[in-house]
Amino acid sequence: MKTFLKNAIEWLSRPFSENIIFFVMMFLLGTFCIIMEPWNGSRFWSLPELFFDVYLLCAILTLLPRRIRGVVRWLLSVVLYTVAIVDTYCYSRLHSPITPTLYKVFLQSDSREANEVVEAYVDSSSVTTLVGGVLLIALIHIVASEFSKRIVSRPRNWLRQHAGRVGAVIGVVALLCGMTAFANKRYHYYRFFCQKSDLEIYTDHGDLGQKTKFYIPIYRLFNAMAENHRQRIAIRQLDKTWDKALVQGCAFKSPCIVLVIGESYNRSHSALYGYDKQTTPWQVAERDSSRLVAFSDVITSWNMTCEAWQNMFSTYSVGDDGYWYDNALFTQLYRRAGYKVKLMSNQFIVGVGHAFSDFNEDIFINDETLSRTQFDARNDSVHKYDEGLLDDFRHLDDGTHNLYIFHLMGMHSGYSERYPAEYARFAANDYKRSDLDEDDRAIIAAYDNAVLYNDYVLHRIIDEFKNRDAIIIHVPDHGEMVFDNGVNTFGRSMGTGSGETHSQYDIPFWIWCSDKYKKNHPDVWQSVMRAKDKPFMTDDLPHLMISLAGIKCQHYRPDHDLLSNEYSTTRKRIIAGEREYR
Repeated sequence: MKTFLKNAIEWLSRPFSENIIFFVMMFLLGTFCIIMEPWNGSRFWSLPELFFDVYLLCAILTLLPRRIRGVVRWLLSVVLYTVAIVDTYCYSRLHSPITPTLYKVFLQSDSREANEVVEAYVDSSSVTTLVGGVLLIALIHIVASEFSKRIVSRPRNWLRQHAGRVGAVIGVVALLCGMTAFANKRYHYYRFFCQKSDLEIYTDHGDLGQKTKFYIPIYRLFNAMAENHRQRIAIRQLDKTWDKALVQGCAFKSPCIVLVIGESYNRSHSALYGYDKQTTPWQVAERDSSRLVAFSDVITSWNMTCEAWQNMFSTYSVGDDGYWYDNALFTQLYRRAGYKVKLMSNQFIVGVGHAFSDFNEDIFINDETLSRTQFDARNDSVHKYDEGLLDDFRHLDDGTHNLYIFHLMGMHSGYSERYPAEYARFAANDYKRSDLDEDDRAIIAAYDNAVLYNDYVLHRIIDEFKNRDAIIIHVPDHGEMVFDNGVNTFGRSMGTGSGETHSQYDIPFWIWCSDKYKKNHPDVWQSVMRAKDKPFMTDDLPHLMISLAGIKCQHYRPDHDLLSNEYSTTRKRIIAGEREYR
């Protein structure tokens, strides 16, 4: 037993004692990045995880033959310092460390663009930023390695004499640090090796409780590489969807179809659905004029824009075999059928540096090749307010049969920035909520003002089509928590409580028909009125859209078409890819 313990303690001490300089300098480099770049994780929990990671790396090095170990250490040092330099530079100059988007820009840049960036941004002043700190640590590392015999001779002799104590201390500390980092290591495993997204990890394994995520530059690089790899897989599959988008015929049942996609729209804050504040006077007026039918039981499949959009555009329905990107997009089917498809978005713009969207939306909305298979035209700039999209619309050329898609900023977070000053009709004092302070009530007021302005924008869009043979479908991507349904907070979350679910997944959904359309297509209008109380989820929107156009194709399923007599009202509605809506 004594021999076993002696060998175990000796082995525990080897990662440090045989890599002293490398161990100390890598821990110093990581500590510098953690402290100076407060990004993506708790500093407190990052330090013990860093100790464990460095110890584990050094333990792996001890398994190598001595003559190889020095070369590998040198290569690792070059890589880790280089990544840290790039990361701290990006953080200092671009206010963001290495991210999937920045990595994608790098991959798409040619040598000329790279040279221009270097000339424009890299100069001697870079040394005065965080980059200078990394360079200083690297210099200390070089000097320490160069004179290692003098520097470490005494510590090495001391370690030989006290190997047991040092090994025990280091081993216990590493073990404890490893225990604190266990959740994050599971997260890294699922993220890097299993190639799962955040939402997939949450869906499959629940909240892992990780506190650090990608807390040092090398992990941020791994994440960027993994995300781009996942995106390339999706894009390769999506590239095939154009070939799958086969159309056998088209009746052109509706000559002018308009799809208005809203943003972060909580149904409880719409007067159209009984809200006690007059936030939607124009929509209520259209309903009272019997041109607008508000549907009472419509939910979104996700409370995230990217996932909601993927399900709204792909003919894949939640619960089908395969993945959303294995199926044709309804916009592709429209183009195949002969419709002119135009997108006016106040968030998604093709071209690096212009999009409001997150990285994931680039998969099929901002990818140039995929965009060309879906849209005949799109706007090339965003606007401060959504009504700017009307100007974009007026510059488009009409076809004989048209699908117009308006994508609004709507009530996206930063509510007070979503409307002009003249729409600030509601104030904190208008809300008699003793459970909320004035700041919280001001947030509700800003959200309701944004809903009011959104109502005006929808009125402007309707006004453009009131004299045409047109039908308009309005559907938000998801809802938003705004201090209602028993939830005293705002924004979005992955919570599963009833209040959180209804605030984030219950959405307003309506169909508007011009008087001309009602006269020319009485069967459609009757179907709309009959369907207004049927349960519906937005992942089945493509089948409704295919039906309205009269497109004949193998992708259409009448039991998923809200206006079809064969529509199934018993289908389970699975939200967030994991649980049934209730």
